[in-house]
Amino acid sequence: MEILVLSDSHGHRMNIMRLLHALPNIKYLLFCGDGLGDLYDIETAFPHVTVLSVKGNCDLFRSGDEPSERLFELDGVRILMMHGHLQSVKHGIESAVSYAAEKGADLLLYGHTHVANEEYFTVGERRICAFNPGSVGVRIDGCYHYGILTIKNKCFLPSHGTF
Repeated sequence: MEILVLSDSHGHRMNIMRLLHALPNIKYLLFCGDGLGDLYDIETAFPHVTVLSVKGNCDLFRSGDEPSERLFELDGVRILMMHGHLQSVKHGIESAVSYAAEKGADLLLYGHTHVANEEYFTVGERRICAFNPGSVGVRIDGCYHYGILTIKNKCFLPSHGTF
């Protein structure tokens, strides 16, 4: 299963559309906040894609019931998705990783920093991957960033892409 992981689109809806057109095998779009309005009508335009999202700090005044975090399972992988501002990820991700461990997550997806990152931690007996796709709406080093998460047989492989 191929999953597109995005964050921080900040009004660049066309970048999301561009990626979905370029990646036709995507089954899920996981959006880590700051640009919820950019997701409008994505599931209508791409009916084979399921969208799951969380609110970011720039989404706080949007109407709707979008949560600030989601804990869910895909093909045996427990995923905690958040924007990261409530866990102060700009000052380090250790707090967010500990929180993910408390929730029983295998994978922490977050945004907020706009910087693509992948790190592995051991908390107690739990091994956790913390993955930030970067920003699909703010250029870092001249590029927009996104993540691809491949899940198969309860195993996952995150990777980054740019355009």
